[in-house]
Amino acid sequence: MSKRRTKRKSSFGIASEDTLTSDTIAEYKELFEYIDGEGKGYITKSDLSNQLMSNGIRKTAKEIDDLWKSAGGGSQCDFNSFVMMIDAKNSTLVPSATLKEAIDTIDRNELGFGADPSGRILADRLEEMLLELGDKLSGEEVDAFMSSLKIDGRGYTETEAMLNLLLNN
Repeated sequence: MSKRRTKRKSSFGIASEDTLTSDTIAEYKELFEYIDGEGKGYITKSDLSNQLMSNGIRKTAKEIDDLWKSAGGGSQCDFNSFVMMIDAKNSTLVPSATLKEAIDTIDRNELGFGADPSGRILADRLEEMLLELGDKLSGEEVDAFMSSLKIDGRGYTETEAMLNLLLNN
């Protein structure tokens, strides 16, 4: 691939601003080969759906259909179409700089208008926001996320640790 592309991290819908490197392409190839367990050189929508489910990734039939359509929507998907599918999926992710800015804004709002971010967010308040604002998460999703955070004895979590969790999972 001669043009620069953005490598995006699909976990938690967060993007990192790296380029699509040969290592990333190798990772995509390894993933493609994993899904194509029989070594056919292509995958089917059923292969994709089964691997997502077996790895605990819940997608509705419509989400899988939409993802599949981004690869061309045919009966089979080769590696190049698979990369296009990942690229299409990744184009909807939130850049990490935007995520950091959003977390800092929440942090400042907890302290009062114009305050510098403290680097900590009250975990109970964060949980409320995740359940009530924006694309609302289910209670199970929020519980899973919150259980991954380190919460101190006063009920706070470090924003830097939260950002690292979001970007590295």
